[in-house]
This record gives sequence, structure tokens and C-alpha cells, in this order.
Amino acid sequence: MTASPADVAAMLRGIRHHHQAISASAVETLLHIATGADCSAELCRRMGVVRQTANRNVAHLIGRGRIGKGRARSRLGLVQRSKHPDRTGFRLELTPDGRELIASTFGLFET
Repeated sequence: MTASPADVAAMLRGIRHHHQAISASAVETLLHIATGADCSAELCRRMGVVRQTANRNVAHLIGRGRIGKGRARSRLGLVQRSKHPDRTGFRLELTPDGRELIASTFGLFET
């Protein structure tokens, strides 16, 4: 299934309606986590970015990141980190709010 540019724009608009502070890069990060990227290395591989970029996006989605030239903290709370059972480092997963946002916008999960 291929989405048209208008479909993608409508999906992004739906997410920004709920969380106006979220960037397109953070949305991409959120979608990769929603579809199985459970660690920074996998996220970097899927996104084609360096670890610092992926970690900055994850911090923003967790609610620890700074936006607007470091002036304001994000309060998204869409992703959480926990100890990864199979690897060193952290496991990335959606919070209930993150799952609800993805479900309502993309229909990937049942709420």
C-alpha cells in the first residue's frame, strides 16, 4: 500500500493536532519505534542517521528534549526507555499515549 503525498500530509496534520511541538523527524522516529525499532542501533539503521540524532529525537518523544533553540522542554511522553533484556543499552517502546496517538492517526494498534 502506497500513501499519496496528501495522505501523508493529512496524517502529519493529525499528529500535530494532538502534539503541536512534534517535528517531522520526531514523527519518523515515533513511527519506526511503533513498527519495531526497539533500540538506538536499529533506529539509526532505519533512519540513516547518527546515534546523536536518533537519541535527540527519542529524548524529545520521551519529554526530556529541548525545542526552540534550547528554550522550552517538550512534554510529549510518547516513548519510554527501559533496560533492554537482550542487549546493552535501552529498549525503546511506546507509552500508552504514544500507542493511542498512533492508533488514532494510522490505525496500527487497537486502543
